[in-house]
Amino acid sequence: MANAAPTPSQTQPSFRSIMRGMLPSIIINGVLPYVIYQLLKSYTPASDLIALFVSALPAIISALVGIVRRRSVDLIAGFVLVGIGITIIAVLIGGDPRLFLIRESVLTVALGVACLVSLVFPKPLWFFIIRYFASANDPAQMETFNTNWQYAGFRSFMRILTLVWGITWTGEFILRIILVYSLTIPQFLAISPFIFYGITIAVIAFTIYYSRWARRRGEQLRQQRMEAAQAQGTGAEEAVEAEK
Repeated sequence: MANAAPTPSQTQPSFRSIMRGMLPSIIINGVLPYVIYQLLKSYTPASDLIALFVSALPAIISALVGIVRRRSVDLIAGFVLVGIGITIIAVLIGGDPRLFLIRESVLTVALGVACLVSLVFPKPLWFFIIRYFASANDPAQMETFNTNWQYAGFRSFMRILTLVWGITWTGEFILRIILVYSLTIPQFLAISPFIFYGITIAVIAFTIYYSRWARRRGEQLRQQRMEAAQAQGTGAEEAVEAEK
């Protein structure tokens, strides 16, 4: 990744800022669904299916507000809405309220499989994901980002990230299925945020610190190449002087 611009660490925010950014999501997608579900089941005759539908309203409203505010559908809002839409259809067809609890992993497992499959293609999926956030859809920045691919370290960095996230997203789906059908709905709503946000935080931390290591490694390689080039230039000058 030497001489690459932007470097991985420069294209990603700090771990602390990511955690601050995740706090609203934890409340909206983790705390509120549990509270709403428990209130509805305790004080109304609502079925599990209705209670789960209503508990998902904060996530739906948050996604819609984000779309209106930005006047566009970003990646995260799109995931939330499409995931909920797909699962609502599946629940209405199958009638199993537990299917609704799997909604958050419907698209992530698809992304996980896509990540793993993309490793056999010239550019892995995370190259395009990082480019999306790094370039903000600006053609000039996208072209600048594309030039990083010529560096072996950058290619290795993207493939390792794609592999790690692919395994994480796929494994999360399998774990969610196990928990959904092993626990009661209240137990799942109470425990799952700690498990799945914990997994997300762990893989984000890995991504950030691996990015920083990759950047330092790239700078070291660049310095070594510069020193080697200078040594070759000095050697050539000395050879010319000797011939004279």
